[in-house]
Amino acid sequence: MTPDEVERQRLLRDLTGALRTFTDRAQVRPLDGYYDTPAEGLIVLRSDRTLEPIHRISKPALWISVQGLKWAIVGRQRFDYSAGDALLITVEIPCRCTIPKATPREPFLGLVIELNRTSFQEIGEALNRKPDRIATEQVRSAIGITLNRQLLDCVLRSVRLLDTPAAVPILYPSMLREMSYWLLSGAYGPQAMNIAMAHGQDRRTLRAIRQLRARFRDPIRVTDLATAAGMSVATFHRQFRSVTSLSPVQYQKQLRLLEARRMILTNNPTVGETAYQVGYASASQFSREYTRMFGKSPRADRAM
Repeated sequence: MTPDEVERQRLLRDLTGALRTFTDRAQVRPLDGYYDTPAEGLIVLRSDRTLEPIHRISKPALWISVQGLKWAIVGRQRFDYSAGDALLITVEIPCRCTIPKATPREPFLGLVIELNRTSFQEIGEALNRKPDRIATEQVRSAIGITLNRQLLDCVLRSVRLLDTPAAVPILYPSMLREMSYWLLSGAYGPQAMNIAMAHGQDRRTLRAIRQLRARFRDPIRVTDLATAAGMSVATFHRQFRSVTSLSPVQYQKQLRLLEARRMILTNNPTVGETAYQVGYASASQFSREYTRMFGKSPRADRAM
């Protein structure tokens, strides 16, 4: 084992201890295992048990495994990442993820660190980094990476900073910039630049994604989205799929169903009310698509 790898393993052990301490001290243990922190955009993950696959919307973020294994399906690509690995999500996208093995003695521990596009762009320009113009559709929406020693050290210092909440708003932004630097200056830099430095059709496609995300309840016409993006329908479809691995209609459908499930599990509305509120005209169509995505009907989900 090289000296660099020895140091990585030491940092991982220290980070594991810091996350266990943070979660053990928490006054309330969240059911979903997502622990909010004083640092905006930094979430601690802990699970003491195996989890069923969960559908969710992921913002651009670094999903880090510190202890244990996690897998995620983004678009049509599956990513498995274990201690010291991470998944870099580059666009806001529906995904499905799970923790296949965890126990109270050996819990899964991890972090979600939302990234700042402005910092990425500033640091990328200073480094003269360019977006990866030959990125594949899998790379465009998510990148599997191994954290180097410098990134692990910065993440560990960020977690330790949580012990001093008053210092977080002052010091954490600089740590986030440092993380961005190590990401962009490393082997994954050109791919990571896709987060902030999209140009031309890519930038217009990202605008269309944000528009669709904000108005997912409304009926959509792909021709209108393509026109707004300044592309032909065929080109827009191709660009949209290259970024999200989904068609615009599939993307909207997943957004609607994810919001519907959140409503059913938290507000307990009727199936018809839920269907209407997320944009479906037909409750029966909504029920069919809900069951196809989540493996159980809305009524069965609500009864759990």
